[in-house]
Amino acid sequence: MVKCLACKSINIEVTDTKVSDFLAERIFDTLDNNAIPTKLFCCKECGFGFYEKRLTSDEERRLYKGYRSDEYQEMRQKSDVWYTPEINSALGEDENDLKLRRAIIERIVNKNIRTKIRCALDYGGDMGQKYPEGTFIEQKYVYDISGVDTLEGVIGFKTLESARTMNYDFVMCNQVLEHIGDLDSFIGDVKSIGNRRTWFYFDVPFDTPFQKSFLNNFQYIFNPYFKIDIIIKHFFRTRKQGYFAPMSEHVNFFTPDSIKKFLARNGFVIYDCEVNPISDVLGKGKIISVLCKME
Repeated sequence: MVKCLACKSINIEVTDTKVSDFLAERIFDTLDNNAIPTKLFCCKECGFGFYEKRLTSDEERRLYKGYRSDEYQEMRQKSDVWYTPEINSALGEDENDLKLRRAIIERIVNKNIRTKIRCALDYGGDMGQKYPEGTFIEQKYVYDISGVDTLEGVIGFKTLESARTMNYDFVMCNQVLEHIGDLDSFIGDVKSIGNRRTWFYFDVPFDTPFQKSFLNNFQYIFNPYFKIDIIIKHFFRTRKQGYFAPMSEHVNFFTPDSIKKFLARNGFVIYDCEVNPISDVLGKGKIISVLCKME
């Protein structure tokens, strides 16, 4: 019996699909189209979407090792023709997008936290580029499995054990939960680096493969990162594949209700939850931001 990974409901809708060609090649070393079938589940109680196939920690490391390197980009574009070198370089580093995301974090922190944040960790934080600007966080750390170099003023940890050595006032986890195969195990690791005094901040895309409007696609015509020939190639490739929402990097699709239920089920008390509009190189969207503490 399938249960929702967020709220544990059994009221689940099922759609047949497959693992994307990109994941099949990068993780499972196969170029055979349609070789790895899976199912896409949608919880009718909380709206959470997730795939039947779950990536192990070793498989996640294979996927994200050398994340967004030239090798990664070339392999990804073979499957996703829109994933050009220009998009690969801009993702996570577009300054307008970063300013907006930093402002969201800073606002929710200032609204709820009255004590000084001396020591903070960005769990899965890449180079540490999403830390809010200014000086209200004194010591900035990052733990990320990709192993990339951190920005000046940010100290990077290569292992979870080393990340546990500090006493954090604030732990943030930006745009990570949507990538995780074993959500309960992952959230246990995040909790293990904090304590009941630590504030935790999570944000995830408010995105879903279900119920998308066709009109949403028109925004890409006016996006400078998407040339018209790329849009046409992607359209015909998608039509040719014939699968609904193949499993790619995002393996979980949260709603405000589902992330609150997931965090509460894993021992967090929710202090704030916001939905904010964003605009990045991939177009307009929304993110869900949650501030919480351990029970």
